[in-house]
Amino acid sequence: MSCCFDWFEEFSLLAQSFIANNPNPSPSTPNLFFYYIEFRKYQQSFALFGVNALPHILLVASHQSPKQSEQMDQGDFSRLVESMADFVQAKTKLTVSPIHRPPFLSTRLLGFVVVTTLIWIPFTIKKIVKGKTLLHDPKLWLVGSVFIYFFSIFDAMHNIGE
Repeated sequence: MSCCFDWFEEFSLLAQSFIANNPNPSPSTPNLFFYYIEFRKYQQSFALFGVNALPHILLVASHQSPKQSEQMDQGDFSRLVESMADFVQAKTKLTVSPIHRPPFLSTRLLGFVVVTTLIWIPFTIKKIVKGKTLLHDPKLWLVGSVFIYFFSIFDAMHNIGE
């Protein structure tokens, strides 16, 4: 189930990038439609296109029958949305790239991280001033020095540096 959901997200990202890169299509440019078909509900559609393995990406031109549609090579799926964009651009000559990915941190998550950091700053400063951090613990320094001594005996430090 998660495999198909990941493909759906990549397919959705491709469609959103196409819309973002083509905000005002002219009447002379061909239309491009993106479809996601659920196998359980539309088995007849899969049979019509001759699909026997999933995931499956087809490009059907307006003048072609479903059996004449162009199939994306299964080996190109490794790059996900980038390979789908290359496939669509190569076959249709329409601009799909660059891919517009969502930011790594959403606005809400970024706000949460900032608020949490601001709340913890006074507590952290208090611990540093009192000397109750891990860097003030003599046991940590002992373990670190034994660790370095162990590697230096076996000449592993020389290998790490090279």
